[in-house]
Amino acid sequence: MYLPDHKGVWQRRIPTQLLEAGWGILLLFAVISLWNLSTFPGAIFLSVLVGYSLGRFVFEWTRLEQDRMGRLTVHQAISFILVLIPLILLVKLD
Repeated sequence: MYLPDHKGVWQRRIPTQLLEAGWGILLLFAVISLWNLSTFPGAIFLSVLVGYSLGRFVFEWTRLEQDRMGRLTVHQAISFILVLIPLILLVKLD
């Protein structure tokens, strides 16, 4: 899309906010469809946390300015941790 940045410079950009909103809607539909299949209390929450964090990890590459820690951005590193912890819990508690 042809959008401005915070300085008013117009150019073709990826509408990250719209992508994230679409991802949130997909996660909502996933929760609704899996609501009765929960194996233990908190399983749906942990699953959504993994899904949301994976989406954020991917969408960070569409942002223009990013604080980096090596190859990953700070937010990608946080998302990576928020994927690992719930996955470990899901495997242990299941």
